[in-house]
Amino acid sequence: MRPTKIAISALALALAWGAPVGAQTANPLISGAYTCATTATQLPTGALTTGVFVSADAANTGKIFVGAPSVTTANGFPLAAGAGVSLDTTSLGLVWFVCQNTTDTLHFIGH
Repeated sequence: MRPTKIAISALALALAWGAPVGAQTANPLISGAYTCATTATQLPTGALTTGVFVSADAANTGKIFVGAPSVTTANGFPLAAGAGVSLDTTSLGLVWFVCQNTTDTLHFIGH
């Protein structure tokens, strides 16, 4: 009886063992926190490869609203204290936010 040949690619092995596949980009993580304003505020500019996660601080007493440059408390995506949302964008500066309270904080991390 002849042994059976099985062709397994390097990609399949890497995926099966959880190893990194291909070259990894050297883009660093971009993170920070902003004290809220009651007018639309832009996150700092920065190129992203995998998007950004924004979250409202768990100790916030009001909601934070995320959106485009025209974001308001009436049309933004609401984040209650402790809530967050992942945004698929290639530029951090495309994300704007506005808050109900000037004492609240928005956190972000992107790559």
